[in-house]
Formats: sequence, structure tokens, C-alpha cells
Amino acid sequence: MTVFIGPSAFAADWQPVASLRLLGGQYAFRGAPAGVSGNAELRLAVAAVFSPEWSLLASLDAAYEGTKPLSHPVGPGSLFQQRMTYVAGLKPVFSPKKSLWRFKPSLRYRMEFLRETRDERWNRGLFDSQTAILGMEAERVYGEDGARWRIGVDYAFIRFPRYLSLESQSLFDFNGAPLARELVGDKVLDSVSQTLYTAFSGPVPLPGDSRFDASVSFERRRFGSQPVVGSNGSLKGQSRIDLVTRAMGRVTSGRELRRELTLILGLGFSVMTTVSNQNRYDAGQGVFLPRFYNVFEWGISPTVGVELGDDRRPVVISLATQWTERAWGHRRTQTASGRYTDNSVSQRVLGVSLKLNYPLGTRLRFIGEIETTSATSNQEFEQFYRQNYGALSVLTGIGLDF
Repeated sequence: MTVFIGPSAFAADWQPVASLRLLGGQYAFRGAPAGVSGNAELRLAVAAVFSPEWSLLASLDAAYEGTKPLSHPVGPGSLFQQRMTYVAGLKPVFSPKKSLWRFKPSLRYRMEFLRETRDERWNRGLFDSQTAILGMEAERVYGEDGARWRIGVDYAFIRFPRYLSLESQSLFDFNGAPLARELVGDKVLDSVSQTLYTAFSGPVPLPGDSRFDASVSFERRRFGSQPVVGSNGSLKGQSRIDLVTRAMGRVTSGRELRRELTLILGLGFSVMTTVSNQNRYDAGQGVFLPRFYNVFEWGISPTVGVELGDDRRPVVISLATQWTERAWGHRRTQTASGRYTDNSVSQRVLGVSLKLNYPLGTRLRFIGEIETTSATSNQEFEQFYRQNYGALSVLTGIGLDF
């Protein structure tokens, strides 16, 4: 679609796309009776091409989750019954003549609303957050085989506008544990971060249509209003700083077994480590826990799927597994009664999902998803949150592309 702007001859070629997902079903956690709920997701995007050198990408995503997402830790990080997120993005693209490079400044704004109980009002949550991200990326294209190398930097501001001191409002902190001194205040969760990243995507010499994707990122996050806790429980003058390193890679391969039958295999690997100067002091037992937020995590994710029928609208069946191990090297385990031991906390999580995408027409498709997660940990003290659990989600619905 070409739209003329103003009386001049300046014109832009607009290319809009959109998708909608509506899913409903049941979710069960630790064997509790399953509850009926659902998820919804709307994605809007438009590309405006002004010239061979200049274009503009704009996007808007909105999502509602009535079931706890199994892709996130369901234990310590799952205090919420429902979640809504809205993300808006704007990205100009400059492609200089006779150059293999593209330059992409970007601006993204994200709002997240969380409900700890189903009778809580939206936009009143203690942990509702707002994030603004300024970015700059350079992308180099290699030949005609689709290989790309990207390098970029992001500058992010994260704030919790309704977070107030838990000292007078709750017996527990953000993680569900007894009140932590470092989390007392009205801006202690607000942070500013800088992220440097690089990524590569391209074909690999394997049978079939095979590709490799990899990325590495380094993030420095400063919590300017969160003081560091000292060995006696006092607060130091310095602020908390986290250094997060992430690396991930994935190989996917599609091979046509016969006409209208394609086998798709994938294998992914990820590593993440966080180094923090923040400590924790358990005043109830007089125990000092240095480097409390340090964590090392790695995961592997094999997948297998098949595409049946017309390659323009195939039936897609996929089976995916995700094995994740986490280790908090300085966080000591506790017995069921709360007594500290000399061991450090670790957790293993296994997730399995089976998904079906069945076309019902040119733009409409049926979606079925079954996901299960099982987590085990050497942490026995679970009075405030769970690190040993099982969860099951069964959802069905429709997807619409337009």
C-alpha cells in the first residue's frame, strides 16, 4: 500500500502485518485442583519504506496471561496470578548505498501490570513496572545466503512507580522471604542498565536447510537507591550493581522426507551468570549471606517437529524439551525448619511442551498446547515459596494472521 503525504511527491510504501492469539484452558500447580483461565496476545507491526536507503519499523504488542507462564520460574519468581504487558517500539533503518551495513537506532517502551490476587485492581500492583530502552544497532549482511552479523548497545531505565517500603506493609520481601533490608524503600527496585551485545545468524553445512543462531551480551545494572547490606546487617553507602553475562546458540535443520512432509530438528544451548555486590542478612538467625544474588545457569533445549501438507499453510506438530540447572554459589540451603546448612542452593528444571498448529483457512488456525514443568532443589525450606514443584498447562484456541 502506497500512501502520499502532503502535496509533495514524497511517498512511503506501508507494509502492515498483525496477528492475534486467543487461548483458554486449565492450569495446575503442585497437584492443586486445576483452574480455568486463558491467555491472549495481539501483535501489530508496520514497515514504511521511504527510499532504498531509509525505512521505518513500528510495532505494538499487547499480552494477557491468566495462567502462570511455564517459561518463567514458577517458584521464587511466581508471586502473581495474572499479568498484562504492553510493548511499543520504533526503529528507523538506514542502509547506505554500496554498503553491506545497516544502522538501526531504536526506542522501546514496556509496561507490565501484575496482580498478586484475582480480586486486586489492575494498575495498582506493588510490582507494576515501566521500562524505556534506547538502542543502537549495526547489522552487516554477507552475500545472498542470509548470513548476518549484528552488534549493538542498549541503555535501559526500569522503574516501579507504585513500589513502597515493605517495612510497614508486609512481613515478606519481593521474593516471598522474610523482610530483606536491601528492599526497604520506595525506589530500591528501580535501575539503570547498559547492555552490549553481538549476534550472528547464517547457514551451516548440515543436511537439509540448516541455520545457526548465536548471541552474547554483557549487562551492567545499577540499583541507585538500593544500598549494599553489611556483615552486621547495617547498610553501606554504596549501591547495588549486578553484572549479567548471557550466551546462547541454536542450530535448526529442516529436511524434506517426502512430498508434503518435512522433518524439523533443533538444538539450543544457553549460559547465564550474574555477579552482584549485594548481600543478605537474616536478622532472625543472625546469619550473614554474602553475594546473595550471584547465580549461574545453563540450559539445553532439543526440539523435533514435522510439517504436513501445503508448505504455504502446513500442519505443524512440535515437541520441545528444556533442561535448566541453576546454582546460587553463595546462597546457603535451609532445612525444613529453616536452619542453615553449609551447602549452596541449586535447582534443576525440566520442561516439556507439545504444540499443534492446524490451519482452518487462509488466515485462521487452530492452536493446541500442552506444557509440563518439574523442578527439584536441595532447598528444603519452603515456607514462603516453592523451589520443588510440578506444573501442568493445557490450552486450546485460535490464531489469526492479517
